[in-house]
Amino acid sequence: MKHTLVLGLCILALSGYVRAGETDTVKAKTVVISAARVSIPLAQIPRTVDVLTQKKLSLMPIRSMSDALMYVPGVDLRQRGPYGIQADVSMRGGSFEQTAILVDGMRMNDVQTGHHSLNLPIMPEEVERIEVVKGGTTRLYGPGALDGAINIITRRGGDPQLKVQFTGGDFGFLDGRVYATSTTGDVHHRTGVQYMTTPGYQTGTAATLMSAMYSGNVDVNATTAQWQVGYSDRAFDAYGYYVPTPFYPQQWEHTTTWHASASTTTLLDTSTTLTVRGLYRVNTDDFRLKKDTPTFYQNIHTTHTLTGLALLSHSWMAGTTTVGAEGGHDDILSTALGIHDRLRGGLSLEHSYAIDNTWLFAAGVSNMMYSDRAPGVGWGADVSYRPSTDGRVFVTVNRSYRVPTYTELYYPGPTYVGSPTLLPETAITGEIGSEWQVGDVLLRGALYHRAGQNMIDYAYQGDGLPYKAENITNVTVNGVEVGATFFGLRLSAVYNDITLTETVNTRYVMDQLQWQGIADYTIDLPLEVRGSFIVRALQRYNSATLNGIGDIRLVRVFGDFKILAEATNLWNTSYIETGWVPMPPRWLRMSIEWNALLH
Repeated sequence: MKHTLVLGLCILALSGYVRAGETDTVKAKTVVISAARVSIPLAQIPRTVDVLTQKKLSLMPIRSMSDALMYVPGVDLRQRGPYGIQADVSMRGGSFEQTAILVDGMRMNDVQTGHHSLNLPIMPEEVERIEVVKGGTTRLYGPGALDGAINIITRRGGDPQLKVQFTGGDFGFLDGRVYATSTTGDVHHRTGVQYMTTPGYQTGTAATLMSAMYSGNVDVNATTAQWQVGYSDRAFDAYGYYVPTPFYPQQWEHTTTWHASASTTTLLDTSTTLTVRGLYRVNTDDFRLKKDTPTFYQNIHTTHTLTGLALLSHSWMAGTTTVGAEGGHDDILSTALGIHDRLRGGLSLEHSYAIDNTWLFAAGVSNMMYSDRAPGVGWGADVSYRPSTDGRVFVTVNRSYRVPTYTELYYPGPTYVGSPTLLPETAITGEIGSEWQVGDVLLRGALYHRAGQNMIDYAYQGDGLPYKAENITNVTVNGVEVGATFFGLRLSAVYNDITLTETVNTRYVMDQLQWQGIADYTIDLPLEVRGSFIVRALQRYNSATLNGIGDIRLVRVFGDFKILAEATNLWNTSYIETGWVPMPPRWLRMSIEWNALLH
Protein backbone atom coordinates (compact mmCIF):
# COMPACT_ATOMS: atom_id res chain seq x y z
CA MET A 1 0.00 0.00 0.00
CA LYS A 2 2.80 2.44 0.90
CA HIS A 3 4.61 1.99 -2.42
CA THR A 4 1.36 2.51 -4.33
CA LEU A 5 0.67 5.73 -2.48
CA VAL A 6 4.16 7.08 -3.07
CA LEU A 7 3.85 6.27 -6.78
CA GLY A 8 0.49 8.04 -6.91
CA LEU A 9 1.93 11.16 -5.30
CA CYS A 10 4.86 11.20 -7.71
CA ILE A 11 2.65 10.82 -10.79
CA LEU A 12 0.32 13.60 -9.73
CA ALA A 13 3.24 15.94 -9.02
CA LEU A 14 5.13 15.06 -12.22
CA SER A 15 6.79 17.86 -14.16
CA GLY A 16 6.83 20.29 -11.24
CA TYR A 17 5.40 23.76 -10.88
CA VAL A 18 3.77 25.48 -13.86
CA ARG A 19 1.93 28.53 -12.58
CA ALA A 20 0.56 29.92 -9.37
CA GLY A 21 -3.07 29.08 -8.76
CA GLU A 22 -5.56 31.75 -7.90
CA THR A 23 -5.70 32.67 -4.25
CA ASP A 24 -8.71 31.82 -2.18
CA THR A 25 -8.87 35.31 -0.70
CA VAL A 26 -12.30 35.98 0.79
CA LYS A 27 -14.15 38.83 -0.90
CA ALA A 28 -14.57 41.21 2.00
CA LYS A 29 -17.33 43.17 0.29
CA THR A 30 -19.71 40.23 0.18
CA VAL A 31 -18.91 38.03 3.18
CA VAL A 32 -20.82 38.69 6.40
CA ILE A 33 -19.47 37.35 9.68
CA SER A 34 -22.43 35.54 11.26
CA ALA A 35 -21.88 36.08 14.96
CA ALA A 36 -24.21 34.67 17.59
CA ARG A 37 -25.70 38.09 18.31
CA VAL A 38 -24.83 40.38 15.39
CA SER A 39 -23.72 40.10 11.76
CA ILE A 40 -21.02 42.44 10.44
CA PRO A 41 -19.50 42.67 6.94
CA LEU A 42 -15.98 41.26 6.93
CA ALA A 43 -14.68 44.51 5.41
CA GLN A 44 -15.72 46.37 8.58
CA ILE A 45 -15.37 43.89 11.42
CA PRO A 46 -13.07 45.43 14.07
CA ARG A 47 -10.92 42.42 14.91
CA THR A 48 -8.72 39.78 13.31
CA VAL A 49 -10.78 37.18 11.46
CA ASP A 50 -9.88 34.17 9.30
CA VAL A 51 -12.45 32.58 7.01
CA LEU A 52 -11.94 29.10 5.55
CA THR A 53 -14.29 28.68 2.59
CA GLN A 54 -15.52 25.39 1.17
CA LYS A 55 -13.22 25.94 -1.80
CA LYS A 56 -10.20 26.21 0.47
CA LEU A 57 -11.25 23.25 2.62
CA SER A 58 -11.47 21.03 -0.47
CA LEU A 59 -7.77 21.67 -1.18
CA MET A 60 -6.41 21.23 2.34
CA PRO A 61 -4.79 17.93 3.45
CA ILE A 62 -7.47 17.29 6.07
CA ARG A 63 -9.65 14.36 7.06
CA SER A 64 -11.82 16.12 9.64
CA MET A 65 -13.30 19.55 10.15
CA SER A 66 -11.09 20.13 13.18
CA ASP A 67 -7.95 19.34 11.15
CA ALA A 68 -8.46 22.55 9.19
CA LEU A 69 -8.01 24.65 12.33
CA MET A 70 -4.33 23.71 12.66
CA TYR A 71 -3.63 25.82 9.55
CA VAL A 72 -5.21 29.02 10.93
CA PRO A 73 -2.72 31.60 12.27
CA GLY A 74 -2.92 32.05 16.02
CA VAL A 75 -4.92 28.85 16.54
CA ASP A 76 -3.37 25.96 18.48
CA LEU A 77 -5.01 22.64 17.59
CA ARG A 78 -3.70 19.92 19.85
CA GLN A 79 -4.65 16.36 18.98
CA ARG A 80 -4.53 13.10 20.83
CA GLY A 81 -4.46 10.44 18.15
CA PRO A 82 -5.17 10.73 14.43
CA TYR A 83 -7.52 12.97 12.46
CA GLY A 84 -9.34 14.78 15.22
CA ILE A 85 -10.51 11.65 17.04
CA GLN A 86 -9.93 13.88 20.05
CA ALA A 87 -8.68 17.43 19.68
CA ASP A 88 -8.42 20.57 21.80
CA VAL A 89 -8.35 24.06 20.35
CA SER A 90 -7.08 27.31 21.82
CA MET A 91 -6.02 30.74 20.60
CA ARG A 92 -3.38 33.32 21.37
CA GLY A 93 -1.82 31.70 24.42
CA GLY A 94 -5.10 30.64 26.04
CA SER A 95 -6.18 27.19 27.20
CA PHE A 96 -8.41 24.71 25.38
CA GLU A 97 -11.37 25.69 27.59
CA GLN A 98 -11.28 29.37 26.56
CA THR A 99 -12.47 29.24 22.94
CA ALA A 100 -16.17 29.13 22.03
CA ILE A 101 -17.16 26.47 19.47
CA LEU A 102 -20.34 27.19 17.52
CA VAL A 103 -22.26 25.54 14.72
CA ASP A 104 -24.48 27.97 12.83
CA GLY A 105 -24.31 30.36 15.79
CA MET A 106 -25.19 27.81 18.50
CA ARG A 107 -22.57 27.22 21.22
CA MET A 108 -21.44 23.55 21.29
CA ASN A 109 -18.89 23.68 24.14
CA ASP A 110 -19.04 20.67 26.41
CA VAL A 111 -19.83 21.48 30.05
CA GLN A 112 -17.96 18.40 31.32
CA THR A 113 -14.62 19.20 29.69
CA GLY A 114 -13.30 21.10 26.68
CA HIS A 115 -11.77 17.83 25.44
CA HIS A 116 -15.18 17.01 23.93
CA SER A 117 -16.15 20.38 22.45
CA LEU A 118 -14.99 19.30 18.97
CA ASN A 119 -16.96 16.04 19.01
CA LEU A 120 -18.89 17.24 15.98
CA PRO A 121 -20.49 15.01 13.31
CA ILE A 122 -19.55 17.44 10.55
CA MET A 123 -17.40 16.48 7.57
CA PRO A 124 -15.53 19.20 5.65
CA GLU A 125 -17.85 18.55 2.70
CA GLU A 126 -20.79 19.78 4.78
CA VAL A 127 -19.20 23.12 5.67
CA GLU A 128 -19.92 26.36 3.81
CA ARG A 129 -17.20 28.19 5.72
CA ILE A 130 -15.45 28.35 9.08
CA GLU A 131 -15.21 31.75 10.75
CA VAL A 132 -12.36 32.13 13.24
CA VAL A 133 -12.82 35.33 15.28
CA LYS A 134 -9.90 36.13 17.59
CA GLY A 135 -9.77 37.98 20.88
CA GLY A 136 -12.25 38.32 23.73
CA THR A 137 -15.76 37.91 22.28
CA THR A 138 -18.04 37.04 25.21
CA ARG A 139 -20.38 39.92 24.45
CA LEU A 140 -20.91 38.54 20.91
CA TYR A 141 -20.73 34.77 21.42
CA GLY A 142 -21.60 34.29 25.07
CA PRO A 143 -19.72 32.66 27.99
CA GLY A 144 -16.50 30.84 27.20
CA ALA A 145 -15.32 33.05 24.33
CA LEU A 146 -12.41 34.33 26.41
CA ASP A 147 -9.84 34.21 23.60
CA GLY A 148 -12.05 33.91 20.54
CA ALA A 149 -14.72 31.91 18.78
CA ILE A 150 -14.97 29.40 15.95
CA ASN A 151 -18.29 29.47 14.11
CA ILE A 152 -18.90 26.62 11.64
CA ILE A 153 -21.45 27.57 8.99
CA THR A 154 -22.99 24.51 7.36
CA ARG A 155 -24.00 24.41 3.71
CA ARG A 156 -27.53 25.23 2.55
CA GLY A 157 -29.48 24.88 -0.67
CA GLY A 158 -27.75 23.77 -3.85
CA ASP A 159 -28.55 21.36 -6.66
CA PRO A 160 -29.37 17.72 -5.79
CA GLN A 161 -26.19 15.64 -5.85
CA LEU A 162 -24.59 12.46 -4.55
CA LYS A 163 -20.96 12.27 -3.47
CA VAL A 164 -19.21 9.04 -2.46
CA GLN A 165 -15.58 8.95 -1.29
CA PHE A 166 -13.31 6.07 -0.27
CA THR A 167 -9.84 6.58 1.21
CA GLY A 168 -7.08 4.14 2.06
CA GLY A 169 -3.66 4.76 3.50
CA ASP A 170 -0.79 3.81 5.75
CA PHE A 171 -1.33 2.06 9.08
CA GLY A 172 -4.47 0.31 7.84
CA PHE A 173 -6.33 3.59 7.47
CA LEU A 174 -9.79 3.25 5.87
CA ASP A 175 -12.35 6.02 5.47
CA GLY A 176 -15.68 5.90 3.65
CA ARG A 177 -18.07 8.84 3.20
CA VAL A 178 -21.40 9.48 1.56
CA TYR A 179 -22.82 12.97 1.14
CA ALA A 180 -26.14 13.70 -0.57
CA THR A 181 -28.38 16.69 -1.16
CA SER A 182 -31.97 16.71 -2.38
CA THR A 183 -34.98 19.00 -2.64
CA THR A 184 -38.60 18.46 -1.69
CA GLY A 185 -40.61 21.40 -2.93
CA ASP A 186 -38.96 24.44 -1.34
CA VAL A 187 -37.15 22.38 1.30
CA HIS A 188 -33.46 21.55 0.83
CA HIS A 189 -32.05 18.42 2.49
CA ARG A 190 -28.43 17.46 3.20
CA THR A 191 -27.19 14.18 4.64
CA GLY A 192 -23.64 13.08 5.41
CA VAL A 193 -22.40 9.73 6.75
CA GLN A 194 -18.81 8.72 7.60
CA TYR A 195 -17.00 5.62 8.84
CA MET A 196 -13.26 5.71 9.64
CA THR A 197 -11.01 3.10 11.21
CA THR A 198 -7.29 2.54 11.77
CA PRO A 199 -5.37 0.06 13.95
CA GLY A 200 -3.03 2.95 14.72
CA TYR A 201 0.52 3.99 14.00
CA GLN A 202 1.82 2.60 17.30
CA THR A 203 0.48 0.62 20.25
CA GLY A 204 -2.44 2.36 21.90
CA THR A 205 -3.50 4.55 18.96
CA ALA A 206 -6.25 2.48 17.29
CA ALA A 207 -9.40 4.45 16.55
CA THR A 208 -12.85 4.09 15.01
CA LEU A 209 -15.18 6.94 14.11
CA MET A 210 -18.78 6.85 12.91
CA SER A 211 -20.85 9.96 12.28
CA ALA A 212 -24.04 11.04 10.57
CA MET A 213 -25.76 14.38 10.15
CA TYR A 214 -28.95 15.54 8.46
CA SER A 215 -29.77 19.20 7.91
CA GLY A 216 -32.50 21.06 6.12
CA ASN A 217 -33.51 24.60 5.29
CA VAL A 218 -36.41 26.41 3.69
CA ASP A 219 -37.34 30.00 2.82
CA VAL A 220 -41.01 30.85 3.31
CA ASN A 221 -42.05 34.42 2.61
CA ALA A 222 -40.00 36.56 5.01
CA THR A 223 -38.76 33.65 7.14
CA THR A 224 -35.69 31.46 6.73
CA ALA A 225 -35.69 28.24 8.74
CA GLN A 226 -32.88 25.76 9.29
CA TRP A 227 -32.61 22.55 11.32
CA GLN A 228 -30.12 19.70 11.84
CA VAL A 229 -29.64 16.45 13.72
CA GLY A 230 -26.18 14.95 14.18
CA TYR A 231 -24.56 11.92 15.81
CA SER A 232 -20.90 11.10 16.45
CA ASP A 233 -19.48 7.85 17.85
CA ARG A 234 -15.75 7.69 18.64
CA ALA A 235 -14.00 4.67 20.18
CA PHE A 236 -10.22 4.80 20.57
CA ASP A 237 -7.27 3.47 22.49
CA ALA A 238 -6.15 6.16 24.92
CA TYR A 239 -2.75 4.98 26.10
CA GLY A 240 -0.97 8.09 27.42
CA TYR A 241 -3.88 10.42 26.71
CA TYR A 242 -4.36 11.39 30.36
CA VAL A 243 -2.37 8.98 32.57
CA PRO A 244 1.40 8.95 31.90
CA THR A 245 2.20 5.46 33.09
CA PRO A 246 3.31 2.26 31.29
CA PHE A 247 1.32 0.12 33.72
CA TYR A 248 -1.97 0.63 31.84
CA PRO A 249 -1.27 0.12 28.11
CA GLN A 250 -4.94 -0.78 27.46
CA GLN A 251 -6.44 2.62 28.32
CA TRP A 252 -9.53 3.19 26.19
CA GLU A 253 -12.24 5.77 25.70
CA HIS A 254 -15.61 5.85 23.97
CA THR A 255 -17.60 9.04 23.38
CA THR A 256 -20.99 9.45 21.77
CA THR A 257 -22.43 12.85 20.99
CA TRP A 258 -25.67 13.83 19.39
CA HIS A 259 -27.32 17.17 18.92
CA ALA A 260 -30.49 18.62 17.47
CA SER A 261 -30.87 22.29 16.62
CA ALA A 262 -33.24 24.61 14.80
CA SER A 263 -33.27 28.30 13.95
CA THR A 264 -35.52 30.80 12.22
CA THR A 265 -34.84 34.32 11.00
CA THR A 266 -37.85 36.49 10.17
CA LEU A 267 -37.88 39.93 8.59
CA LEU A 268 -40.65 41.58 10.60
CA ASP A 269 -40.46 44.75 8.51
CA THR A 270 -37.87 46.49 6.35
CA SER A 271 -35.73 47.37 9.38
CA THR A 272 -36.50 44.74 12.04
CA THR A 273 -35.32 41.12 12.19
CA LEU A 274 -36.15 38.40 14.73
CA THR A 275 -33.88 35.36 15.08
CA VAL A 276 -34.74 32.39 17.31
CA ARG A 277 -32.38 29.45 17.86
CA GLY A 278 -32.54 26.29 19.94
CA LEU A 279 -30.07 23.47 20.70
CA TYR A 280 -30.19 20.20 22.60
CA ARG A 281 -26.88 18.33 23.01
CA VAL A 282 -26.02 15.06 24.76
CA ASN A 283 -22.48 13.76 25.28
CA THR A 284 -21.52 10.44 26.89
CA ASP A 285 -17.93 9.67 27.82
CA ASP A 286 -16.74 6.21 28.92
CA PHE A 287 -13.08 6.04 30.00
CA ARG A 288 -11.35 2.84 31.20
CA LEU A 289 -7.83 2.13 32.40
CA LYS A 290 -8.27 -1.45 31.13
CA LYS A 291 -10.46 -1.69 28.05
CA ASP A 292 -11.70 -5.24 28.66
CA THR A 293 -11.96 -4.92 32.46
CA PRO A 294 -14.26 -1.97 33.14
CA THR A 295 -14.65 -2.89 36.80
CA PHE A 296 -10.96 -2.16 37.39
CA TYR A 297 -11.32 1.59 36.79
CA GLN A 298 -14.06 3.25 34.79
CA ASN A 299 -15.46 6.78 34.55
CA ILE A 300 -18.79 7.32 32.81
CA HIS A 301 -20.08 10.85 32.28
CA THR A 302 -23.32 11.89 30.57
CA THR A 303 -24.07 15.57 30.03
CA HIS A 304 -27.23 17.22 28.72
CA THR A 305 -27.26 20.81 27.48
CA LEU A 306 -30.37 22.72 26.42
CA THR A 307 -30.06 26.27 25.06
CA GLY A 308 -32.51 28.78 23.61
CA LEU A 309 -31.59 32.15 22.12
CA ALA A 310 -33.73 35.02 20.76
CA LEU A 311 -32.34 38.12 19.03
CA LEU A 312 -34.30 41.18 17.96
CA SER A 313 -32.40 43.56 15.69
CA HIS A 314 -33.66 46.96 14.55
CA SER A 315 -32.00 49.44 12.20
CA TRP A 316 -32.82 53.12 12.61
CA MET A 317 -31.24 56.52 12.01
CA ALA A 318 -28.84 56.10 14.96
CA GLY A 319 -27.57 52.70 13.79
CA THR A 320 -28.52 49.08 14.48
CA THR A 321 -29.55 47.85 17.91
CA THR A 322 -29.75 44.17 18.83
CA VAL A 323 -31.36 42.90 22.02
CA GLY A 324 -30.84 39.27 22.97
CA ALA A 325 -32.19 36.83 25.55
CA GLU A 326 -30.67 33.43 26.26
CA GLY A 327 -31.67 30.64 28.61
CA GLY A 328 -30.76 27.05 29.20
CA HIS A 329 -30.14 24.09 31.45
CA ASP A 330 -27.04 21.93 32.03
CA ASP A 331 -26.85 18.67 33.91
CA ILE A 332 -24.32 15.90 34.37
CA LEU A 333 -24.58 12.35 35.71
CA SER A 334 -21.10 11.03 36.37
CA THR A 335 -19.55 8.14 38.29
CA ALA A 336 -16.54 10.37 39.06
CA LEU A 337 -17.92 13.91 39.16
CA GLY A 338 -21.26 13.22 40.81
CA ILE A 339 -24.71 14.55 39.87
CA HIS A 340 -25.05 18.28 39.16
CA ASP A 341 -27.39 20.57 37.30
CA ARG A 342 -27.92 24.27 36.82
CA LEU A 343 -30.17 26.80 35.16
CA ARG A 344 -28.73 29.76 33.29
CA GLY A 345 -30.21 32.81 31.68
CA GLY A 346 -29.02 36.16 30.44
CA LEU A 347 -29.56 39.30 28.38
CA SER A 348 -27.41 41.14 25.88
CA LEU A 349 -27.46 44.54 24.21
CA GLU A 350 -25.38 45.47 21.17
CA HIS A 351 -25.41 48.69 19.14
CA SER A 352 -23.44 49.64 16.04
CA TYR A 353 -23.30 52.79 13.97
CA ALA A 354 -21.72 53.13 10.52
CA ILE A 355 -20.76 56.34 8.74
CA ASP A 356 -20.67 56.18 4.95
CA ASN A 357 -19.34 52.63 4.99
CA THR A 358 -16.08 54.13 6.29
CA TRP A 359 -16.40 54.25 10.08
CA LEU A 360 -17.98 51.61 12.28
CA PHE A 361 -18.57 52.15 15.99
CA ALA A 362 -19.91 49.29 18.09
CA ALA A 363 -20.43 48.63 21.78
CA GLY A 364 -22.28 46.08 23.80
CA VAL A 365 -22.81 44.30 27.08
CA SER A 366 -24.06 40.84 28.06
CA ASN A 367 -24.61 38.96 31.27
CA MET A 368 -25.38 35.39 32.26
CA MET A 369 -26.95 34.31 35.55
CA TYR A 370 -26.35 30.81 36.97
CA SER A 371 -28.32 28.95 39.60
CA ASP A 372 -25.16 27.46 41.13
CA ARG A 373 -22.57 30.27 40.92
CA ALA A 374 -21.92 33.97 40.50
CA PRO A 375 -23.10 35.72 37.32
CA GLY A 376 -20.76 36.67 34.50
CA VAL A 377 -20.62 39.99 32.66
CA GLY A 378 -19.05 40.75 29.31
CA TRP A 379 -18.72 44.14 27.67
CA GLY A 380 -16.70 45.87 25.01
CA ALA A 381 -16.35 48.53 22.34
CA ASP A 382 -14.94 48.54 18.80
CA VAL A 383 -13.89 51.11 16.23
CA SER A 384 -13.13 50.32 12.61
CA TYR A 385 -11.94 52.81 9.98
CA ARG A 386 -11.98 51.95 6.28
CA PRO A 387 -10.46 54.84 4.31
CA SER A 388 -10.80 52.95 1.02
CA THR A 389 -11.96 49.63 -0.33
CA ASP A 390 -8.37 48.42 -0.11
CA GLY A 391 -7.86 48.53 3.64
CA ARG A 392 -9.01 49.04 7.19
CA VAL A 393 -7.66 49.68 10.67
CA PHE A 394 -9.39 48.78 13.91
CA VAL A 395 -9.21 48.94 17.68
CA THR A 396 -11.21 46.78 20.11
CA VAL A 397 -11.35 46.42 23.91
CA ASN A 398 -13.45 43.74 25.64
CA ARG A 399 -14.10 42.06 28.96
CA SER A 400 -14.82 38.32 28.72
CA TYR A 401 -15.35 35.48 31.19
CA ARG A 402 -15.70 31.70 31.51
CA VAL A 403 -17.22 29.49 34.19
CA PRO A 404 -15.35 26.32 35.23
CA THR A 405 -16.22 22.98 33.66
CA TYR A 406 -17.50 20.15 35.84
CA THR A 407 -14.16 18.36 35.48
CA GLU A 408 -12.31 21.41 36.81
CA LEU A 409 -14.71 21.56 39.73
CA TYR A 410 -15.13 17.96 40.82
CA TYR A 411 -12.72 15.51 39.15
CA PRO A 412 -10.96 13.13 41.64
CA GLY A 413 -8.31 11.62 39.34
CA PRO A 414 -4.95 9.97 40.10
CA THR A 415 -2.94 12.66 38.24
CA TYR A 416 -5.11 15.74 38.73
CA VAL A 417 -8.09 16.79 40.86
CA GLY A 418 -10.73 19.48 40.70
CA SER A 419 -11.69 22.18 43.18
CA PRO A 420 -15.35 23.04 43.95
CA THR A 421 -14.40 26.56 45.10
CA LEU A 422 -13.07 27.75 41.73
CA LEU A 423 -14.05 31.26 40.64
CA PRO A 424 -14.96 32.18 37.05
CA GLU A 425 -12.12 33.34 34.79
CA THR A 426 -12.19 36.94 33.57
CA ALA A 427 -10.00 38.82 31.12
CA ILE A 428 -9.62 42.28 29.62
CA THR A 429 -8.46 41.98 26.03
CA GLY A 430 -7.37 44.65 23.60
CA GLU A 431 -6.31 44.54 19.96
CA ILE A 432 -5.15 47.03 17.36
CA GLY A 433 -4.77 45.86 13.78
CA SER A 434 -4.84 46.65 10.11
CA GLU A 435 -5.42 44.94 6.77
CA TRP A 436 -4.54 46.26 3.29
CA GLN A 437 -4.86 45.05 -0.28
CA VAL A 438 -1.97 46.32 -2.44
CA GLY A 439 -2.50 45.06 -5.96
CA ASP A 440 -2.41 41.26 -5.73
CA VAL A 441 -0.91 41.35 -2.23
CA LEU A 442 -2.99 41.23 0.97
CA LEU A 443 -1.13 42.39 4.09
CA ARG A 444 -2.35 42.31 7.66
CA GLY A 445 -1.04 42.64 11.19
CA ALA A 446 -2.26 42.97 14.76
CA LEU A 447 -0.95 43.58 18.27
CA TYR A 448 -3.00 42.08 21.10
CA HIS A 449 -3.03 42.02 24.88
CA ARG A 450 -4.92 39.92 27.40
CA ALA A 451 -4.89 40.58 31.13
CA GLY A 452 -6.47 37.51 32.71
CA GLN A 453 -7.60 37.19 36.31
CA ASN A 454 -8.44 33.99 38.19
CA MET A 455 -7.23 31.91 35.24
CA ILE A 456 -7.84 28.21 35.92
CA ASP A 457 -5.03 25.69 35.61
CA TYR A 458 -3.81 22.55 37.35
CA ALA A 459 -1.03 23.48 39.78
CA TYR A 460 1.75 21.28 41.11
CA GLN A 461 1.15 20.27 44.74
CA GLY A 462 4.31 18.26 45.42
CA ASP A 463 6.00 15.03 44.40
CA GLY A 464 3.59 12.12 44.34
CA LEU A 465 0.54 14.38 44.64
CA PRO A 466 -1.98 15.07 41.85
CA TYR A 467 -2.08 18.48 40.19
CA LYS A 468 -4.98 20.53 41.56
CA ALA A 469 -7.27 22.97 39.72
CA GLU A 470 -6.64 26.47 41.04
CA ASN A 471 -7.30 30.09 40.12
CA ILE A 472 -3.93 31.48 39.04
CA THR A 473 -4.10 35.14 40.09
CA ASN A 474 -2.99 36.88 36.88
CA VAL A 475 -1.91 35.57 33.50
CA THR A 476 -0.92 38.16 30.91
CA VAL A 477 -0.56 37.47 27.19
CA ASN A 478 1.03 39.94 24.79
CA GLY A 479 1.30 38.98 21.17
CA VAL A 480 1.73 39.93 17.56
CA GLU A 481 0.30 38.37 14.39
CA VAL A 482 1.37 39.26 10.85
CA GLY A 483 0.47 37.79 7.49
CA ALA A 484 0.65 38.22 3.73
CA THR A 485 -1.15 36.60 0.78
CA PHE A 486 0.08 36.82 -2.80
CA PHE A 487 0.06 34.65 -5.95
CA GLY A 488 -1.20 31.52 -4.26
CA LEU A 489 1.12 31.83 -1.25
CA ARG A 490 -0.07 32.66 2.25
CA LEU A 491 2.45 33.45 4.98
CA SER A 492 1.79 34.12 8.65
CA ALA A 493 3.75 34.41 11.89
CA VAL A 494 2.50 34.61 15.48
CA TYR A 495 4.42 35.29 18.69
CA ASN A 496 2.97 35.03 22.21
CA ASP A 497 4.60 36.30 25.40
CA ILE A 498 2.98 34.81 28.52
CA THR A 499 3.72 35.90 32.09
CA LEU A 500 2.32 34.81 35.47
CA THR A 501 2.29 36.97 38.59
CA GLU A 502 2.71 33.87 40.73
CA THR A 503 5.62 31.45 40.59
CA VAL A 504 3.75 28.19 40.13
CA ASN A 505 4.31 25.01 38.17
CA THR A 506 1.17 24.55 36.07
CA ARG A 507 0.00 21.90 33.66
CA TYR A 508 -1.25 24.03 30.75
CA VAL A 509 -0.47 27.77 30.93
CA MET A 510 3.24 27.44 30.12
CA ASP A 511 2.58 24.66 27.60
CA GLN A 512 1.14 27.04 25.02
CA LEU A 513 2.58 28.17 21.69
CA GLN A 514 5.31 30.76 21.83
CA TRP A 515 6.11 30.83 18.11
CA GLN A 516 4.01 29.76 15.15
CA GLY A 517 4.69 30.17 11.45
CA ILE A 518 2.57 28.91 8.54
CA ALA A 519 3.30 28.87 4.80
CA ASP A 520 0.37 27.74 2.63
CA TYR A 521 0.93 27.45 -1.11
CA THR A 522 -1.81 26.63 -3.62
CA ILE A 523 -0.58 25.83 -7.14
CA ASP A 524 -1.72 24.44 -10.48
CA LEU A 525 0.43 21.58 -11.79
CA PRO A 526 0.55 19.81 -15.15
CA LEU A 527 -2.15 17.31 -16.09
CA GLU A 528 -4.76 19.64 -14.53
CA VAL A 529 -3.65 18.77 -11.01
CA ARG A 530 -4.40 21.25 -8.22
CA GLY A 531 -2.12 21.17 -5.21
CA SER A 532 -1.92 22.62 -1.73
CA PHE A 533 1.33 22.45 0.26
CA ILE A 534 1.40 23.66 3.88
CA VAL A 535 4.39 23.99 6.19
CA ARG A 536 4.03 24.77 9.90
CA ALA A 537 6.74 25.75 12.39
CA LEU A 538 5.81 25.50 16.08
CA GLN A 539 7.62 26.07 19.37
CA ARG A 540 6.13 25.88 22.86
CA TYR A 541 7.22 27.57 26.06
CA ASN A 542 8.17 24.30 27.72
CA SER A 543 10.30 23.17 24.76
CA ALA A 544 13.51 24.42 23.18
CA THR A 545 12.65 22.61 19.94
CA LEU A 546 11.20 24.35 16.90
CA ASN A 547 9.18 21.67 15.10
CA GLY A 548 8.60 21.83 11.36
CA ILE A 549 5.71 19.86 9.82
CA GLY A 550 4.87 19.67 6.13
CA ASP A 551 1.58 18.46 4.61
CA ILE A 552 0.36 18.19 1.02
CA ARG A 553 -2.81 17.41 -0.97
CA LEU A 554 -3.02 16.94 -4.75
CA VAL A 555 -6.36 16.84 -6.57
CA ARG A 556 -7.21 15.75 -10.13
CA VAL A 557 -10.76 15.81 -11.53
CA PHE A 558 -11.90 13.36 -14.24
CA GLY A 559 -15.50 14.24 -15.11
CA ASP A 560 -17.64 12.99 -12.22
CA PHE A 561 -14.60 11.47 -10.50
CA LYS A 562 -11.89 13.04 -8.37
CA ILE A 563 -8.55 11.53 -7.33
CA LEU A 564 -6.92 12.86 -4.17
CA ALA A 565 -3.44 12.09 -2.89
CA GLU A 566 -2.27 13.52 0.39
CA ALA A 567 0.48 13.16 2.96
CA THR A 568 0.93 14.59 6.44
CA ASN A 569 4.15 15.06 8.42
CA LEU A 570 6.29 14.67 5.31
CA TRP A 571 9.59 14.89 7.21
CA ASN A 572 8.68 12.41 9.96
CA THR A 573 8.95 15.06 12.64
CA SER A 574 8.75 13.57 16.13
CA TYR A 575 6.63 15.77 18.39
CA ILE A 576 3.86 15.74 21.00
CA GLU A 577 0.94 18.16 20.87
CA THR A 578 -0.68 17.31 24.20
CA GLY A 579 -0.73 14.54 26.77
CA TRP A 580 2.03 11.96 26.33
CA VAL A 581 1.17 10.65 22.85
CA PRO A 582 3.66 11.21 19.98
CA MET A 583 1.87 12.47 16.90
CA PRO A 584 1.73 10.24 13.79
CA PRO A 585 4.80 9.93 11.55
CA ARG A 586 4.57 10.42 7.78
CA TRP A 587 1.10 9.24 6.74
CA LEU A 588 0.18 8.75 3.08
CA ARG A 589 -3.38 8.37 1.78
CA MET A 590 -5.22 8.22 -1.53
CA SER A 591 -8.90 8.78 -2.22
CA ILE A 592 -11.30 8.28 -5.07
CA GLU A 593 -14.46 10.33 -5.10
CA TRP A 594 -17.55 10.15 -7.28
CA ASN A 595 -19.68 13.25 -7.44
CA ALA A 596 -22.76 13.40 -9.64
CA LEU A 597 -25.65 15.81 -9.97
CA LEU A 598 -29.04 14.16 -9.56
CA HIS A 599 -31.86 15.13 -11.90
